[in-house]
Amino acid sequence: MDKRMRSCYKWTIAFVGVALFCLLPFNGGIGQIRKDISPVTPAPSKAKPYPEIRPQEPPKFSIPPGIESFTAEPRTLNYGEEVTLKWRFRSSYAGDLRVAIEGVQMKWISMSIAPQWRVVSKSSDPSRVPDLLEGSYTFRPKGIGYTDFKIKISHVMPGGVVFKSFEETTRGRGITINCFNLKIKSEVIQDPEPKVNFYVENKPSEYSASYNGSLKIEYHILSLLPSPGAPIPLAIKQSHDFGNVNLAPGEKAPPVEVRLKKEAAFATEGISVKVWVKWNSPYPGEGEQKIGTQLTHQWIEKQGNLGAPLIIGVVNEFLKNLKFRIHNYQRQESYVELPNWFKQSFDIPEISRRLSFLGMTLGYYRIWIRDINNAPFGQDPFSIAEGGIKVNIPIESGGSTEIKCAYDPVGPAGADDNACPDVDLHGPINAKVIFSPAIVDGKLGYSHVNVDLTIAGINLTNVWDWFIQLFSGNIKPKIEGATEKALKDFFENQRVKNIFMDAIKRYLMGDVTRITRIEVRGNELLYWYF
Repeated sequence: MDKRMRSCYKWTIAFVGVALFCLLPFNGGIGQIRKDISPVTPAPSKAKPYPEIRPQEPPKFSIPPGIESFTAEPRTLNYGEEVTLKWRFRSSYAGDLRVAIEGVQMKWISMSIAPQWRVVSKSSDPSRVPDLLEGSYTFRPKGIGYTDFKIKISHVMPGGVVFKSFEETTRGRGITINCFNLKIKSEVIQDPEPKVNFYVENKPSEYSASYNGSLKIEYHILSLLPSPGAPIPLAIKQSHDFGNVNLAPGEKAPPVEVRLKKEAAFATEGISVKVWVKWNSPYPGEGEQKIGTQLTHQWIEKQGNLGAPLIIGVVNEFLKNLKFRIHNYQRQESYVELPNWFKQSFDIPEISRRLSFLGMTLGYYRIWIRDINNAPFGQDPFSIAEGGIKVNIPIESGGSTEIKCAYDPVGPAGADDNACPDVDLHGPINAKVIFSPAIVDGKLGYSHVNVDLTIAGINLTNVWDWFIQLFSGNIKPKIEGATEKALKDFFENQRVKNIFMDAIKRYLMGDVTRITRIEVRGNELLYWYF
C-alpha cells in the first residue's frame, strides 16, 4: 500500500469513530450506555375502533328479472294491416323504462316507443321476486316478406343514465307480410292492323295477396321522330278506368286494345309506348300509387317485287286510255291526254325552205305533220329495264300520208299542193319513256322521265334529193324533239305523277301503307314497306 492510500484509510477510521461517539448518551462513561436504555410503551389511544368492511352481495332473486316472453300477432297479414307486439317483463329496479323495437330482417323498422304498461303482479319482496309487467304496441309495418322483431327494454336512472338493459327477439316467430304485385305489360302488333294491347296482372310471388280496389291505366303512344322538331304524326294520350276489381294472384284485368291509324302509325320507323298502372294503396295515408313501363318498337319492313304481273296491272290502270296525237296541218292539234284526268296540248313548229333565184325569194316549200296518233299497246309494253320503269308507246305508221308538203310562191298565186311530194311513213315510230322510280310521301312514284322518240325505217322513193336532205336533217329531228319534249312535260306534270302513284297504291299494293326504300336490280324493282 502506497503512502497516499494509507493516509486515506487512517482518516476514514477517524471519521467513523467520531460519529459513533457523538450518537451515544454521555452519562458517566461508555460502560453506562447499555444500562440506561429501556423500551418505550405507547400511550393508550382515545379513538373508537373502525368497523370491518365487506363487499356487498347482489340480491339473490328466486325469479330473475328480464323479458319472459315476446310475441307478434297476427303471424300473417296483408300490407297495410296492423300487427301487435306483446311482451312480459320482470322488473325489480327503480327508474323509468325505455323500450325500442327493431326489425331483424327489415332493418328499416327501428323506433323508440312509449307503450302503456300494465302491472300483472306486484311483488311483496322485490328483492326476491321482481314485479311482473306487461306491455304491447300496435302499428302498421311497411314492408313485404318475413321479419322477426327485437325488443330492448332499458332501466333509465335520473339524468338519463341507462342502468340495465334486456333484449329479446321473436326467434322465428315473427310475421309474414303479403302484398299484391301489380304489373303492366305493353304489346305492339303490326299485322294485319297496327295496335297496342295493354295487360295488367297481379303477378304471383312468394308473398302474394289479392288486390281489391280501383284500377286504371294511363298511356302515351308517340311516333319516333326522325329528327328533333319534326312533326309528330301519331300522338295519343289517353287513360282507361277498370273500376273496382278483385284480382287474385296470377289473374289479369281485361286487356285494353288501342287501334292505330295506319297512315299515322307507319309514318315513321316506329313508336314509343309509355304506360302507367294506378291503384289505391291499402296503407292508410299513402293514397294513389303507380308504376310504369316504357318500350320503343321498330316496325318490321316487308319486301315486295314489282314483277311482270303487276306491271300489266299498272298499264291497265294508268296508261290504257292514253291518247297521243301529232298534227299541225292547217291548225295546231297536237296533244297528250289521259281522258277524264289530264290533257296537255303542244305545238309542232312549221318547217319551211326558201326557194330563191339570183337573190330573189320566189317562194317557200312548207311542210306539216298530219294526223300521227299512238297505237294500242302491244305485248309487254311495260318492263323494268335501264335502271327504271320502261314504257314503250307505239305510234301508228299506217293510214294517210303523215308528211304534207306544199309550195307557197310569192305573190297572189296561192299554195300548190302538187309542187312537192307528200310522205307516207311506213316504218315503226316508237316513244320509249323511262320513269326513274322514287319514294314520294311514302308512295312509289317517279322523280323524272327520259323520253326517246325514234322515227325509223322511212322509205322515201320518187322524191327530190333536197327533200330527202331536208327531211333527214330538219323535219325528222324537229318532229322527234318536239314530241319528246311534249311527252316529258306531260309525264313530269305533278297531276300525272299523282295519278301514277295512286294507281300503284290502289292496284298493285293495296296492303302497303308506306314505302320505305326501293332498289332496281336488273329486271326487278324491289321495294320495302310497312
